[in-house]
Amino acid sequence: PYDIVFLDPPYPLTDAEVSAALAALVGGEWLVPGALVIVERSVRGADLVWPEGLVGDRCKKYGETVLWYGHATRSGAASPEGSSDGPTPGQE
Repeated sequence: PYDIVFLDPPYPLTDAEVSAALAALVGGEWLVPGALVIVERSVRGADLVWPEGLVGDRCKKYGETVLWYGHATRSGAASPEGSSDGPTPGQE
């Protein structure tokens, strides 16, 4: 399992496909508890929806890019809190 993951999918990739990739990280037990997950997306896209097992912490805009930061609640298991959208890009 990994302590840090940086996901940089092509911007045209749908939000559902990005969420599926994140869910695969959790479901495949690729993350240690507390692992840092960073997702790069376009600021023009929708807010990132974190799947169960990952919780959004913050996001930061850089021009046309936004980096979403989250962490694994525990390895390969659903979060007891459920999913979290985290902050919006304007909250830095």
